Amino acid sequence: MAADDYGDQYDLETLLRRVTSVTDPRLRRRQLERHITTVDAPTVAAHLQSLIAGAVLGDLRSQDAVLPLAELVGAPSEWASGSLEAVNLEARKQDHRALGWFLLEPPPARVIDPRAAQRMTRQQQPLGVRRAQAMVGDARTLEQLALDDHPWVIERLLTNPRLPESLVMTIVTRRPTRPELVEQVAQSAKWYSRPVIRSAIAQNPYASTGLALRTLPTLGGRGCEAIRHAPQVHEAVRGFSEYLCRLRDGDPRGPGPESVAPAPN
Repeated sequence: MAADDYGDQYDLETLLRRVTSVTDPRLRRRQLERHITTVDAPTVAAHLQSLIAGAVLGDLRSQDAVLPLAELVGAPSEWASGSLEAVNLEARKQDHRALGWFLLEPPPARVIDPRAAQRMTRQQQPLGVRRAQAMVGDARTLEQLALDDHPWVIERLLTNPRLPESLVMTIVTRRPTRPELVEQVAQSAKWYSRPVIRSAIAQNPYASTGLALRTLPTLGGRGCEAIRHAPQVHEAVRGFSEYLCRLRDGDPRGPGPESVAPAPN
């Protein structure tokens, strides 16, 4: 580890230096997890608020940090999960709006109809066969598997080096679909690193709303503009897009996560 890595852990500059000094997405995530679990919640909340805002305003180091942060929040370790709960409470207490939006987990905007779900599960081949086929290079087979309904098949398919981006777009733009299928793409560092894939994820109303919210700051201010008035997405996704666009334009007083209507009992 570099000598200057041993800076003041309560300083945002130290966090940025630690995260951006490594290129491996797993190591960047580990640095963020270390920070979240070892520094007090008020300081962490302030730092993460600054990272999200900086990413939208075009700061390159903040953009580099927000992508692994989105991945960490989406699938935190048991150790980090408790710390993130404390950070979330602090974000609400201190009115860190960008972070409050980022950590919100509303239900999806749309849920697949049970009859459509039943049709999706009618597969001609056993699961094990489809998973094995996901590693072959036959174009027609890959096209068929991109429409598979099982996350294990999609997970295997995403590791196929011959899988083209167009078929990954098929997975993330499919409607109706199951949230866990889109989640598999978000968990692939190779594919989630591509802005066009992340933009499609954020705009799919069947995807996890929390995933869409975490993805928005990684698109930058311009990327949020297209989602700002999209009628098909969750109201929280539109609200966060509105907030980020206003923040980009110099107005930090955009809507906060409390503006989202609570789910009915």
